[in-house]
Order: sequence, then structure tokens, then C-alpha cells
Amino acid sequence: MVLLTRGKDKGLLDRLRALGIEAAEVALLEQVDLPGLEVLPGRLLQADWVAVTSKEGAKRLLWAWEKAGRPLLRVAVERVEVYATRERELSPEELALLERAQVVAFFSPSAARAYALKTPRRPKAACIGPSTGEEARRLGFAVWEAAEPGLEGLFQAILRALS
Repeated sequence: MVLLTRGKDKGLLDRLRALGIEAAEVALLEQVDLPGLEVLPGRLLQADWVAVTSKEGAKRLLWAWEKAGRPLLRVAVERVEVYATRERELSPEELALLERAQVVAFFSPSAARAYALKTPRRPKAACIGPSTGEEARRLGFAVWEAAEPGLEGLFQAILRALS
């Protein structure tokens, strides 16, 4: 069984299942808003430039931009922490899936750490990129790393780990 650890990858899940591969998802991490998010709309009205470092950050920037009345923006340098990632509490059913996984797909180093804290098992690990692969190896996983970082590379790494 292949376990995806992000919880928002239906396309990847469907591709694996279409090949007859048993696959499931358990989101090991979640994003939580920080107080900086509430001050971001006001900051946008004063900013000449804006920087976004992740998809989750972009979602929150869009929310703040709408709330601020859609001001004109350019890319910037000041850092405002608007969310954080933390480990999720898992249900007994989700923990059971961790115990059944033959291949676990990691999308980030923090997901590899979260998995390692939840169970002593170390199935094969398919990793989305080099920093994730490095962390998984450090934690004792046998790693199949994506040749090209991204979902397609991860899909191929999963298939290699299964063979």
C-alpha cells in the first residue's frame, strides 16, 4: 500500500489507483494562521513590494489583498509570518494506515519527521526532492528520490520504490 502524506493530492491518488495500486492519504501536517495574518491587509496598503514563499502563503496573501481592496502590489523584502505548519493529531484509522504502508510518499522534510514521530516503522520512502530525501535518510528510511522535484517526479519515484 502507498501512503501519501499531504492529504490534498487526489490526482496522484487516482493515478496510483488506476494502475491497480492500493493507495491512501493521511495528512500528517496542517497549516494554522498566525496573528500576522490579521495585520497583513493593513501592511499591504503601506507596502511597495510583496514576496510570497509558498502556495499556503499565496492563499493568505490573496485573502489579505481582497480585504485590503486589491491595492497594486510588487514583490518585496519585509517578512510577515502569516501561517505555521504543525503536526496533526491522527485518528486511530489514520495511524493504522501508517502501520500498513509499504511505500510512504513525503512532500517535505517536516512530513518525514512527523511520520517518524508517529511510528517506529520505516517503509520505503518516495521523496519529492533532495531536501526531503536527505531528511528521510537521516531518519532511517530507504529513499527513492524524485529525479525531477514535483508531483510527476514523485509519482515515478513511487513506482520505482514499488518495483
